This record gives sequence, C-alpha cells and structure tokens, in this order.
Amino acid sequence: MVTATTTGYGDITPLTSNVRNLVKYQILISIILMGLIVSAMSNLMGIIIRRSTRRK
Repeated sequence: MVTATTTGYGDITPLTSNVRNLVKYQILISIILMGLIVSAMSNLMGIIIRRSTRRK
C-alpha cells in the first residue's frame, strides 16, 4: 500500500477531504492494477513453462 500510494510514511499527507477522497480512489485503482499485473505475469510464466516442457 505504501509503495502504490506513497502516503504511508506521513511525510506527505492529504489535508483536505477532496484530496483524501482522491487518494482513496488512487489506492483502490493501485490495488486493482497490481492484481492485474501479478495475474498477467503469472499467466505468462505458465505459458513459458508449458512451452518449454513441450519441447523436451
């Protein structure tokens, strides 16, 4: 969460409620994108492993 939003250390904090809401959406989108990236990488690794075992 800290890596995705850079708001976890307290160095930079959202002060107004509008900015806090924006950060909430940023966190949600970051979590979704991280899941999609991990899923895509996992699928790619599965394809690579299947292709390499077929050749042997």
